[in-house]
Amino acid sequence: MIKEGVPEIPTSCPQYERPGREVVMMNGKIGKVEVAAGEGEKELFTFGVNGCTVTAVFIEDANGTREGMLAHRDPAVTSQTMADLGALLESIEGSAIVKARIFVRGEYEQSEDGKWHMVAAKDAQRELRGIELAIKSHLANAEVKSVAYSMMLKSEKIRELRFVIKPKKHPGEKENDDSPVVHWWGIPERL
Repeated sequence: MIKEGVPEIPTSCPQYERPGREVVMMNGKIGKVEVAAGEGEKELFTFGVNGCTVTAVFIEDANGTREGMLAHRDPAVTSQTMADLGALLESIEGSAIVKARIFVRGEYEQSEDGKWHMVAAKDAQRELRGIELAIKSHLANAEVKSVAYSMMLKSEKIRELRFVIKPKKHPGEKENDDSPVVHWWGIPERL
């Protein structure tokens, strides 16, 4: 039952769907794609990131199979994000390559040299530490980094996040960068 005046959260968005892309809805299930050698790239996509926490996790096993996971959650359900990520990461071998980016709402802070920097908002720091701990407790070798973002940006394109997983290149294949890429604020960043 929906309370009067509270909009219903959609469970899908056909306008963003396309082949090779999984759309991850806010507070929905964690999106997950797997890319084996010889397959085309796949993408996890979310939108409307404005105060939420988005967690992107890349995993490559010893066979070269790659997985991407993406969670887009309201801060009120951070404990659910930690539990869901923990359950998904339990089956990952300790020798796997694991990289994660956690996107949290930020605020500007002035350093001693007078320069302003974007840092995780004080109310986002606890959830950031909790998600980092959920990942590291299952995979101690995981590389986890956080990215703080401004909620003052209003463009819908800026609030979209694309997480692209490419198949691993094998020795002898044409040299192209096969790193996973997160497109955030329209800027690609390699993990």
